[in-house]
Amino acid sequence: SPCPSGTGMVAWTKGLYDHGAKGYFDAYALHLYDDPQERGDWNVWDWAFVEAENVRGVLDANGDRAKPIWSSENGARPEGYSMERRVEVIRNQILAVKNQRFPLAAATHYTLQDDDLAGFGLLDASNVRRPTWYAYRDAAASGS
Repeated sequence: SPCPSGTGMVAWTKGLYDHGAKGYFDAYALHLYDDPQERGDWNVWDWAFVEAENVRGVLDANGDRAKPIWSSENGARPEGYSMERRVEVIRNQILAVKNQRFPLAAATHYTLQDDDLAGFGLLDASNVRRPTWYAYRDAAASGS
């Protein structure tokens, strides 16, 4: 992984600019897993937006203040999280994006249906809806 720690995502982004990436992308994509409401040096949401030195700040410092950040993957890892906790994490992610708690232009859940990473899907391999599917649907449909 190019981002083994909180500073890894920032260092990776700086490295892209150091190697001339400015002007060659229209949006910046991240994989924002886990709970956006939790704080910690392990939290990718913090690496992107909260820490004193963060990805949004690197883009801004390089003249890309108007460049949107997308979460091209988000979700909750099935290992280590109960289903109840995954429901909460997914709900918190959707609401954080909808309410613009973090400056994200778009977010995409990984994944609709289970693939080789069993348990990530909002649907299982037989297309049965998991509680996470309902959490995603309800958060997306809510007014806040």
